[in-house]
Amino acid sequence: TTNHEGPVPFTAPIESAYTLTLPVRAEVVSDGFVDGCNHIVTVAVYPTTYSPANGTVMPASRLTVTLNYDDCTAADLKDTPIFPPRRSRHINVGDMVVNAQRMSSRQYAPAAAPLDTMCDRYYIITPRSLADSFRDLAAWKRQKGYDVVIKPIEDIYADSRYAIGGTFTVGGRQENIVDSAASLRAYLAGQFQEYGSYFCLLAGDYRTPMPIRKVYKYSRSSTNPNEYYSNYNGENFIPTDNYFSDFTSDWALETYYGCSELTCTVQKYNPDIAIGRLLCSKPEEVRNYFYKLKVYEAYPGRGNDDYLSNAFYFAEGNMRRNVQLRELPIVLNKFKPFENTVVVADSCYFGVETLPHKGNDVINHMSRAGFSSLHAHGSPATIECCYNWQFIVPQDWYNLTETALDEWADRNRMPGRGFDNLNNKDYPSIVYSTACITTPFDKFEYSTAGTDSAGTEIELNGGHVFDIPYNFGSSFTVAGDYGGPAYLASSRNGITDKTAAMEAEWGVFVMNNIKIGIAEALSKYVYYHNYATTTHHLIGEPEFEMWINKPGRMEVNVRNTDSDVLVTSSELEGSTVCVFDGKGNKIVRNPSASGAMLQHIALLSHYTLSVWKPGFLPFIRFYGTHGTLSDFDEKFIVLDAEIGEQYTGTLPVGRAFCVGSNAKLTIEAMKAVNVNRSCIIGEGGVLTIAGDDKVTLNCTVKRGGKLKVAAKSIQMGSGFTVEPGGMIDIQYK
Repeated sequence: TTNHEGPVPFTAPIESAYTLTLPVRAEVVSDGFVDGCNHIVTVAVYPTTYSPANGTVMPASRLTVTLNYDDCTAADLKDTPIFPPRRSRHINVGDMVVNAQRMSSRQYAPAAAPLDTMCDRYYIITPRSLADSFRDLAAWKRQKGYDVVIKPIEDIYADSRYAIGGTFTVGGRQENIVDSAASLRAYLAGQFQEYGSYFCLLAGDYRTPMPIRKVYKYSRSSTNPNEYYSNYNGENFIPTDNYFSDFTSDWALETYYGCSELTCTVQKYNPDIAIGRLLCSKPEEVRNYFYKLKVYEAYPGRGNDDYLSNAFYFAEGNMRRNVQLRELPIVLNKFKPFENTVVVADSCYFGVETLPHKGNDVINHMSRAGFSSLHAHGSPATIECCYNWQFIVPQDWYNLTETALDEWADRNRMPGRGFDNLNNKDYPSIVYSTACITTPFDKFEYSTAGTDSAGTEIELNGGHVFDIPYNFGSSFTVAGDYGGPAYLASSRNGITDKTAAMEAEWGVFVMNNIKIGIAEALSKYVYYHNYATTTHHLIGEPEFEMWINKPGRMEVNVRNTDSDVLVTSSELEGSTVCVFDGKGNKIVRNPSASGAMLQHIALLSHYTLSVWKPGFLPFIRFYGTHGTLSDFDEKFIVLDAEIGEQYTGTLPVGRAFCVGSNAKLTIEAMKAVNVNRSCIIGEGGVLTIAGDDKVTLNCTVKRGGKLKVAAKSIQMGSGFTVEPGGMIDIQYK
């Protein structure tokens, strides 16, 4: 996709294409590593003989493929593994290969972790100005069992181990720290070597100190040098987070074609960690994103989750440039699992004024879907819906100044074509797009046409600069109360059928309930194309699963003994059970069908209990049982909560749950909250409840204690008492 218009020049035929005979064959197309240790070879098999000269195709009746290899040391390999062969933390290699049945003797599936094992790790790298805004996301991940690190990027820059001018070692290879992007890579590589695979969210757009690494790839067929050739914000320099997630490859940095910035050529991708990026610069944008994530993961549609069974596949095309119409079947042949699927393949063409698919039509289809697949020509501010000039835009108010369109091109503009018209606040969704440049990390700049001294047309600088509030990726994820938690798209040009093939592979992985960031990484590895793999990214956080149709329901029963908690459910097998008290976690992964016994949990004064299973809505509840909180400040984000114990008559000795001196307990709940009779808010204590549904109060607020409640419905029971000097703040949403 480019901004080129006008007649398409004639392409002369390649004579060799009509004389060669292409035999039945197999060839290695990729040879590298996943997760720093798993060596995977990708082989292309061509089961037919094709002779263009005489127009014949001869299929093979039987085909045997043999892969020859030599034993060697790790140092003999072009890409050196970082670890010895071992089980992956997050990836089942069997999901990636076609001969998984022959891997039974190789332990390549993630090991089931016993109780009290080391938590998986999750990193949030962000400017210091946004660090506090990510506390809710960190709490959410800790409740899922992750050891979360919020690391300000400024702290990495200030650390002598990662300072510019130094070096670091990864996989036995020394790399120079030449700029801020290399500083971040040094830190992430060090954490990978110490802890193994982890999830990583890079948060911050080009307006913040967050670094961007770009790699060089000239995307046009012409090799004539020109001014735009070396424009660092132009189409030839690709922003890529592959650099921050692949520590196996050697990213040799240098300067190219007079550009002063350090970069490198496109590299083969060996994914070591799952990574995502949020293009944000304001605290409210982080809050917008987290709302979509928690609703999507735990309470989609706030109980009305039928929309997750709806999918929308769109292909813009026309009689002159109809590649999108050809690429859509590549996806649908592998990834069409939804119960209700709408496929719109537009065939309108240049010069015809009928508008079968308007921009607002596309937005309306997207607003009712749990997943949308967009195949069209694009830019940071336009995705083409019909060749007689219909577009969708990141924000409905965008006009010619933001879109770089002219009056004639945008002559059919209609209201309601912006992502901000999705109106899906409680129905967040996922978008995968093959369109070009819809989510650049930088201020992408178009070229402008010119001629050299010989009269040859060349590309010059001075074209439109997309310094806009939001591109498609940032609009969908952080701009407002619409969109969803993931937008997967390109930071530079897409490669039509190649990106579509990558989407098909991604779809196969998400159908297997693989985390969305891992699915993106593996799809770029399994279907490797040097350009498409480099430019396509996940905008959003990498650690959640995409819903494929309506989620299953999991009835969970929790029973306390004197010191232990027994969790039972008919759907418990294959789940993860996590207890978090604000300080540490206890985790049971893949418990037995008979139940998960959590020892000594009943001795805790408070905790969240979470049960997560792919394909099922989670169970997330806060329990405030007994004991006194003091010198405490913690927030828990849950579906529902039981604060204190329900009882009648005299409170048993030692069973009160007290929010005491200098204690601040905050509960944010999407469903019901019961504040029961054994809950006491003592002097110097503050209990804050942010409820999206009903809050029932039967607690006691002592002198000097404070209760703050904001909810849609607040019921004060017969046991609710506010003593003289106690304070309450009640607000209805």
